[in-house]
Amino acid sequence: MNFDSLCKFNSAFSKVFNNKLILITGGSSGIGLALARELINYDAKLVIISHHPEKLFEAQKKLTAAGGDVTAFECDISDMAQVTRLKQQVLQIGVPDMIINNAGYSSYRTFEDTPLMEIEHLVAVNLNGALRVTHAFLKEMILRKSGRIINVSSVTATMMIVPHSIYHACKAGMLAWTRGLAIELKPFQIKVQAICPGRVQTDFFKHPSFIERLPRRETAISTPMRTIIYQILQGIANNTQVIYTPRIYRYISWALSTFAWILEPIYFPLLRNRIKTYYLYKKESRSNITN
Repeated sequence: MNFDSLCKFNSAFSKVFNNKLILITGGSSGIGLALARELINYDAKLVIISHHPEKLFEAQKKLTAAGGDVTAFECDISDMAQVTRLKQQVLQIGVPDMIINNAGYSSYRTFEDTPLMEIEHLVAVNLNGALRVTHAFLKEMILRKSGRIINVSSVTATMMIVPHSIYHACKAGMLAWTRGLAIELKPFQIKVQAICPGRVQTDFFKHPSFIERLPRRETAISTPMRTIIYQILQGIANNTQVIYTPRIYRYISWALSTFAWILEPIYFPLLRNRIKTYYLYKKESRSNITN
């Protein structure tokens, strides 16, 4: 059975997603859009969110043409006023059964090399945005005593990858928040889960700082989107609190934590080499501009 058939006819998936109102931030591209494409197979009622209006309404058009019940709202989740407006718009449809906090981005810069305004915006989107959106609907979910909150974190939450220290901090914070929130909301039958995907080719890497960087061998490692999406849906259906995809990253993260004294002498030189390459390339680029 191929991937599409497997997902479409899996009864476990249908039980979790069928006829549910699911809100997806960052729903116009990448993992968010790929999840939306799959979830319409289970007659989920989707609300997709993005701050890119053209991409957002094009995504809505395609999902609707594929038979989906999809509403789209433009919202910059780094702006509290826009999230407040979003709450009012969504509640006219209903209280979400599931919130998928997927919106996020990064830049390929060291902390020292990142403008303060960009640092603050990275935090505002990657961490605070998820907090804002979740808080906006949480009281209604608690009153109903049901729901799911799915936070799209990253493997960088548990295994350091540089130069992304701000993104790393945001995703680690999201993972810690997920674990704490799960305990707080258990009395209200609200499940809280985190997704830690590895590298998958999306618009994430279209930021100019990624395009301009010097290619490295490890950047060629990428997981097919279909694998990512299937493992995410499987993890949600199985109530796995932290969903690593590909699954190998669960064991890598565990090993880096458990056997740090053995593995750090191997892993850290790779990280230091990435920074060395970053600054060498930056120096060469400046030299070429000067010349």
